[in-house]
Amino acid sequence: MSRQQLNQRMHALCLIGAVIGSASLGATCVAEDWDINCWGSDVFGQCDPPTDLGPLMDIAAGSGHVLALTEAGSVAGWGADQFGQATVPSGLGSVIQVAAGGLFSVVLEEEGGVVCWGQNTYRQCDPPSDLGACVQIAAGATHAMALDTNGMVHCWGNDTDGQCSVPAGIGPCVAIAAGLTHSAAIGQDGTVYCWGSNAYGQCDVPADLTTATVIACGSRHTVALDSNLRIRAWGQDNAQQGSVPEALANLEMYDIRAGAQHNIALDWGGVVYAWGSDIAGETSGPNGVERGNLIAAGSSFSVVVERACPPTAVCDCILDFDGDGVVGGAELTTILGAWGTANRDLNGDGVVDGAEVTLILAGWGPCIP
Repeated sequence: MSRQQLNQRMHALCLIGAVIGSASLGATCVAEDWDINCWGSDVFGQCDPPTDLGPLMDIAAGSGHVLALTEAGSVAGWGADQFGQATVPSGLGSVIQVAAGGLFSVVLEEEGGVVCWGQNTYRQCDPPSDLGACVQIAAGATHAMALDTNGMVHCWGNDTDGQCSVPAGIGPCVAIAAGLTHSAAIGQDGTVYCWGSNAYGQCDVPADLTTATVIACGSRHTVALDSNLRIRAWGQDNAQQGSVPEALANLEMYDIRAGAQHNIALDWGGVVYAWGSDIAGETSGPNGVERGNLIAAGSSFSVVVERACPPTAVCDCILDFDGDGVVGGAELTTILGAWGTANRDLNGDGVVDGAEVTLILAGWGPCIP
């Protein structure tokens, strides 16, 4: 299962963060119980989201604005709007991904079309005419990226530091990311590529990072999840954004995002972690959230979409670790292999033990969405 397929499946489900107790395993959560939490700079109202969006499939944060993708495929925007970046244009088709750049926005339509709006000083809102159908998008400060159906990387916009000059020989790829003046991608074999400005070592991929599954670019640093789902970071480290906190070094993560000088990560149990600069409170707020579903990192703010499952209900599809639609022996083996650690801590008590086995056994069989 590809990372994109995994995201599409997981983003529609609850992540477990409730106590076990007398939980009615297999029950689904009510769709209305979704919260958008935001911490950090709110100068432009980027931390004041609408209250009536319902279930969300994707969320993205720019320098001062936020885009959210609803379950119905529509897009909502709020925050800084001086270039119209938060004003969603009419006539969009059904959208499957959103990306927020510095002062512009990008969306990917279901049919593969890429649409941009907002600041266009560097033609970052002018996708190449021969782009064709795409499967993934990314937005940096003043440049945009797309991954086409053949896995080829396309960049447009500001190229003053070579961030839009895709090196020859890259591709096919499965993931892309855009920063202030650098870009990154992951090849089909897991190889990490970085190009553009390297003034702070943000493009010096660690020699021992042979494969990665997720990539994200901050202003002058880069973060990734390796093949073991461990966090890796490099580049500017003035606020420790280019390094990994010791407490997180051996934890398995589900997703990671990078802001200007901070990072936010989500583990497989829905717990959110943030580190790096806290000049506006962007890293002090998210920590401790236990039912995160989606995360985004803006310039100096963080966004977490939290699925507030009732304490008597859990969503059991999160138990299907290998994505085969069945909770079975593979999942039990994974739990036993993580015994005594926090790597598959499903109930939030900090350790994998009998409680996790109880969950697996109670959810045994076909995954119920």
